[in-house]
Amino acid sequence: MIPHESLWDVIGRGARETPHRHMIVEADGSAITYRDALEVVLNWSAGLGQQPGQVARRVAAVLPNSASVYLLRLACGQAGVTFLALNPLLEGSVLRDAIVRSAVTDLVVSRETAGSLTAIRGELPPGLVVHTLEGDGDSDTLRTKSYGCAHPGSPGDLAEHPPEGSQVVLYTSGTTGPAKPVRLSSRSIQSYATNLFGGQEPAWTPDAGYYSPWHPGHVLGAVALDVAVLRGLTLVLRRKFSRSTFWADIISYHCEATTLVAVAGDLRAHGEPWQGRNPLRLVGMSPLVEDVRDFERYFGVEVVSLYGMTEVGTALTARSPADSRITGWPVPGYQCRLVEIPGVDAVASRAGRVGELVVRPGFVTSEYDLGGEPATGGWEDGWFHTGDLFAEIGGAYSFVGRIKDSIRRHGRNISADDLESVVRTLPGVADCACVGVSGPHPAGRPATDDEIRIFVITRPDAVLDPERLMARMAECLPAFMLPRYLDIVPDLPRTLSGKVSRQALRQVPLGSETYDRKRPAELRTT
Repeated sequence: MIPHESLWDVIGRGARETPHRHMIVEADGSAITYRDALEVVLNWSAGLGQQPGQVARRVAAVLPNSASVYLLRLACGQAGVTFLALNPLLEGSVLRDAIVRSAVTDLVVSRETAGSLTAIRGELPPGLVVHTLEGDGDSDTLRTKSYGCAHPGSPGDLAEHPPEGSQVVLYTSGTTGPAKPVRLSSRSIQSYATNLFGGQEPAWTPDAGYYSPWHPGHVLGAVALDVAVLRGLTLVLRRKFSRSTFWADIISYHCEATTLVAVAGDLRAHGEPWQGRNPLRLVGMSPLVEDVRDFERYFGVEVVSLYGMTEVGTALTARSPADSRITGWPVPGYQCRLVEIPGVDAVASRAGRVGELVVRPGFVTSEYDLGGEPATGGWEDGWFHTGDLFAEIGGAYSFVGRIKDSIRRHGRNISADDLESVVRTLPGVADCACVGVSGPHPAGRPATDDEIRIFVITRPDAVLDPERLMARMAECLPAFMLPRYLDIVPDLPRTLSGKVSRQALRQVPLGSETYDRKRPAELRTT
């Protein structure tokens, strides 16, 4: 049973009653107990608190998936300042834009991520304070370097509980345009965590773990501490998902629950049964593998299908679905319905009715930060427009495809607009547009993970070589944003209003002139 206490209450009780129990364990690093975690949070919060006359502080972390980033979030909540977790893979203009767009006043980096600031040091906002995290996990300290002004802080009276209005900001792709900053309250994050698996859960054994290789810049990572602590589990972290270490971590740290995003099929294809050794009991999965029952039998687990978004949390779940085409039923407290989308062709389905899924949570879940509301989509009269097409099948919902401009790759939502803005700065590029390319699914179901395809128009005075252009993109873009496919084209299809028609681009088949960076060089025709 999940307690009705706040996360802070549970951590405080853990520090009093089980001070030496591990709250967070890094599978590739250190561990921290409840008592030590509380001490670090209170020490950091004393230096991060808002000072009289200061501009509202907004603290961003460029840190790996580690205990430190979660403790920093708690410290910001205790201090009453806004916290943002930025993906540590961001660099160059993409990182600069995220810092500027977020109105960050304080940036926290580690020794391994500090190098990402080197190339953009002269482009950082005046007055930005950079804190370098130094230490070994349970004794981290913040070293401050100011670019213009400093924020002095000294220990003082601390609130017994963090302010209810403490805010965490995450970036999501939205339905169109640049990535949108979504502001979540501590209550929203706790609600997301509580509802993650949608309902009845097993009785967890003492000292069991919840395994999360997902960075807090992704909503699944952002809620991971709440998911674990509120269930009495230890949060077990890995910097990033790796099939080669997954089962060893699960067994070593006695993890009974995890979430798998776009990796479950690979685990099954290369896995081996761990009869008698595998402690894993519950697996949240998105998307579902083709044969859910086979996965459950093979690994001895129960699978829960998950569908959610940063703005609303988990909206649909299905426990051990016999039909893997079913995404799920609405989570208790959520209402879901389908709405027609003008200009979107009807899609055949067994139910015969397809529309955009709109979701209405039973509580306030999120707001867009700093005026980041999308021009279209988003919230409308309490309903959130997901930008995804679904079919309704006997009260359950089945994913059909996407209508929005965002691209979902390896569990990350990528803004087409952000990617294109970087590519347009490259020499010889006049214009460009990118879309998600869904690969074929063995069961004939729509794929829920995309490859990125970009169409580029060359400047009249330039000649672009696809391989060299791809290499330039690799220098400027994080690895997860790098397109797989590249087409050099004379023009881009447009709608009557003059906008690029991504729907038309999605219909263009991959051809012999399409550059595929994963294809062996000797087989390419370009």
